[in-house]
Amino acid sequence: MRSPWDLLHYYKARVVEVVDAETLALDLDLGFGGWALATSHPGGDQAAAFPQGMYRMHGIKAPCRTQDPTLFSEARSRVEELLALNMHREVVVRTHKLNDSTALGYAVELFVCISGETMNVNEQLVGEGLVKAR
Repeated sequence: MRSPWDLLHYYKARVVEVVDAETLALDLDLGFGGWALATSHPGGDQAAAFPQGMYRMHGIKAPCRTQDPTLFSEARSRVEELLALNMHREVVVRTHKLNDSTALGYAVELFVCISGETMNVNEQLVGEGLVKAR
């Protein structure tokens, strides 16, 4: 039987930085005035392996910068473009607990609202062929 702690949770969030097409720095609104703030800031040191507030996008595998720099850049730019169409960097994320031993702990599905329509960015990137589904 699944534990209630394994259920998915939705959070309002602010995107602090798009690291690549599958990695985001997010500030999560935990409710009641509480926030889980990202420790990474734009232009900051990315050498630290996934500091607090860094999340992989669930169910996708983005191109590697060294293997396909053009597609890497296109995919990252598309995430930025969808956030810009959202009119602000406030989004909704659905968390997925990871079962591996990575420092991340959770992956997220990213939702934006564009012209009154909600879009799952993860699915959109797969549909456009910019990333692969895992």
